[in-house]
Amino acid sequence: MKWMVTGGAGYIGSHVVRELLKHGCEVYVIDNLSTGLRERLPSDCHFLEIDCRDSFEIRTVIDSFLPHGIIHLAAKKQARESSKFPWDYWSTNIGALLGVLNAAFNSSVRHIIQSSSCSIYGSAKSVSESSVFNPQSTYGWTKAISERILEAFSKQAQVPVTSLRYFNVIGCDDFSFSFDNSSECLVPITINRINNDEPVLIYGNNFQTEDGTALRDYLDVRDLASAHILATKNPPIANLYLPLNVATGEPVSVKKMVDLIFEIFEVHEHPINFLNANPEDPAAIWAIPSETLVSWGWTPKHNLVKSLTDHKKNLTN
Repeated sequence: MKWMVTGGAGYIGSHVVRELLKHGCEVYVIDNLSTGLRERLPSDCHFLEIDCRDSFEIRTVIDSFLPHGIIHLAAKKQARESSKFPWDYWSTNIGALLGVLNAAFNSSVRHIIQSSSCSIYGSAKSVSESSVFNPQSTYGWTKAISERILEAFSKQAQVPVTSLRYFNVIGCDDFSFSFDNSSECLVPITINRINNDEPVLIYGNNFQTEDGTALRDYLDVRDLASAHILATKNPPIANLYLPLNVATGEPVSVKKMVDLIFEIFEVHEHPINFLNANPEDPAAIWAIPSETLVSWGWTPKHNLVKSLTDHKKNLTN
């Protein structure tokens, strides 16, 4: 089966691409390399440097490649940054989605899988796919609106759409640059500050949680990639639109994650600076395990220690 992956040179996208290839798919990667890295991609995928907002170029590739489906991951993803540069997030995230959908309409594409986010829920503690949307950041709003657009598209175009709502993605495989290098996510920024001998930063320590820091649901990127494979094999049929939470269902505090990073990286007596909570950061968000994913046989296989240990190995190789 042929799949097009937009944003495939990104941290998550590169893992999805490799998982598709392992399952015998032919893969075309579309990425403008604004944050993606060409070095992440294997030689046995096709790559084109295209901005997804250019629907004419995307349609040209579709008509040539004739993919069965599109996995759309191309988007900016930093919540705090999105509130500093809201127009950039709206124009990029919504513009890229509209570019892809315009290109896919009345084409060979028979299934679209969208990269969505737990940020659509805001601070909601335990959530299911039916929980209400309450984004706290511009980024979260772009993902919430994207889902509404996709739901309408699925009905108009009669094309099944699966929205995978990612929670906090960590870990990596063993290929070059497979780790997260983003500037806001907890694991990479904590490791960078340790390596630069700078205090680790934690935003907020007076939340209504056991240790006062925010609660998150951390998921290994390899488990997330395997969920994509299952989604490709199970397109929604009844109502054409299927949202799925992809998460472990286990809330873990930010402070606990920092302590575990210290342990894995053998760091002792490193300073931590507690800063004011950021309005874009939910106090607590984790998922009720998706009944649909469980019915497909999906279960997380990589625990926190494995995820962080593999991140460390990749950095030192």
